Amino acid sequence: FQTTAPKSCFMRPPGGILAPGESIIAT
Repeated sequence: FQTTAPKSCFMRPPGGILAPGESIIAT
């Protein structure tokens, strides 16, 4: 699920499960 939090794209750690491009957005 997606959240509106600036540091929570999918509530996963940056560079964890997200792709390199997505991890930057989630950070």
